[in-house]
Amino acid sequence: MSGVEYAHAPAAQQASLEDRGNDQAYGNSSIHPPAVRAEPSSGSGSMHLKADAITKAAAEQRQSLKTQAGALLRKNAQYQRRNIGTNLCLLASPIVFCVLLLVVQVALNKLLTGDDYKCGCQCTKCCFNDDTNNCTSSSTGTCPDTCFERNLSACGVQYSTATQAAFCEIAHTSSWPPILQTPSEEERATPQKPKVAFLYTGPNPHLAQILSQRLVSEPDFGPLQLLAAQKYLAAFNDDMQYSPTAVPAELLSLMGFRLGSSSTIKAGLYVEPALIGDTATLYTLWPEGTCSDLGLEGAVNTSLTAMLQAMSNASNSPGVANIVNARLENITAMLSGGGDSSSSSAYSAQLAGIKLNCTDVVLSQEPDATAMQRTLYCGYWQAACSVAQETNGYAAAIDWRNTDSTTFAPNLYYNDTHGDDDGSTAYQRSPQIFNMAVHSWLKSVMGEYASVLCGTHVAAVHASCHLALSGPGQEVLDVVAGQSLPTNAQQSAHVSTSEPWVSAA
Repeated sequence: MSGVEYAHAPAAQQASLEDRGNDQAYGNSSIHPPAVRAEPSSGSGSMHLKADAITKAAAEQRQSLKTQAGALLRKNAQYQRRNIGTNLCLLASPIVFCVLLLVVQVALNKLLTGDDYKCGCQCTKCCFNDDTNNCTSSSTGTCPDTCFERNLSACGVQYSTATQAAFCEIAHTSSWPPILQTPSEEERATPQKPKVAFLYTGPNPHLAQILSQRLVSEPDFGPLQLLAAQKYLAAFNDDMQYSPTAVPAELLSLMGFRLGSSSTIKAGLYVEPALIGDTATLYTLWPEGTCSDLGLEGAVNTSLTAMLQAMSNASNSPGVANIVNARLENITAMLSGGGDSSSSSAYSAQLAGIKLNCTDVVLSQEPDATAMQRTLYCGYWQAACSVAQETNGYAAAIDWRNTDSTTFAPNLYYNDTHGDDDGSTAYQRSPQIFNMAVHSWLKSVMGEYASVLCGTHVAAVHASCHLALSGPGQEVLDVVAGQSLPTNAQQSAHVSTSEPWVSAA
């Protein structure tokens, strides 16, 4: 034991040898003295070790992400370098197509040169047999032989040949007001005859009555409407030199007319037979009693000027009415090519001479939708319930259903008797009843200002949007801008020979 060296032995070994020596000294190998163990301190040194470990791990993670991003970038660069031809083609494609379009445009301009490929202009020097010494000025702007000089500031269809007309701008197309299919006086329902009857119903009778009373408006033609009409016609007549056959019939709607007609509609609608033609029949629809107030009750074929004068007298004080009436002649003169205008067309001149028939609208309330449908059906002269076997025609019928201040969802009925007589495409005058219902609801919700937005009373604001209806007999309806009908107001018209009235629900 005395020969054992402890000086250079590790501390753990020394402790073990000392324990063994103690055991031998005590003579008992199973009982040991308490062992003393060194515990790590729990102070700031431990916290520094943990922070260093976290920082080291974050640095390693950043280094790993940087390495991965660099490797991915080098890989993509190498891939793009290998496909340099494809990349160049992609970059050059837009330039190539633009150059091709430019080449095609230049080629067309070179090939389609000459007077035959541009809108014709007014001829100012017309020469016969190509002899410049035998020339004359053309009063009509056209030349039957060879034209050597033209006024390039006056071009249009009227100076063009059939080939040139295709290249002319149409500055103002013909426009027609919405017209309601209205039964003729002898076919109107009794006892309202000779007035026109509208049927209506709804779960809320009071609300249905209010909405129905606003379907047609009182006459309103004052200085503001007169100035707006003159401004519209002035702008229209400026365009007439480019489209001399255009008809500004929308002016009637801007003046506040609600129009109806019993004339048969024709396919194409290029010309509205209610306004233009030998059998034109036009009714101005007003609330009940208005024709008497206008002094036109029983009057037949009233001129446009006389109707406007009556409207002016009814909606203005005598002094203002006199001023408005003194200027009304200028409107018809502008339509006919006189007044403040320099040109016109045969259709526009005929529009100035249209004849109007003042017609009162009587509102008839039905208990419910079933009763209203029966009334409509029995008005058909071939219906089994028609006792007198005669026609009792109604202009329109409306079931307001659950329409309220936030919902517009009526059922609108229009007469479809002549909708499919010959099996060809049928055109109906249904947009007007849609317009009337929408305007009535908007005025009830938004007030009379809605009429200004719709352009029915004041022509200065001309705003409209279009609602496309699905189903047979597709139509495009003109309603106020920013408004649209709900989904359940889409058209689902059903045509039946035994039941001539259809519903657009």
